[in-house]
Amino acid sequence: MIQVTTEELLAIIGRQAVELELIKRQMEQLQFMLEKIKKSKDEAKNGAVPEEVEQIPT
Repeated sequence: MIQVTTEELLAIIGRQAVELELIKRQMEQLQFMLEKIKKSKDEAKNGAVPEEVEQIPT
């Protein structure tokens, strides 16, 4: 049987919360990129010249 202290469990949970926050930010950046791609694709379909993809905010 593995025994851990409450402090150890809280530390593990805290690290996982940080990792989840980083994943959330990455997902938001990917969503931003996807929206830009869709916008450019729609503009290209309508004959407009797509603008340069802007830098992704970090």
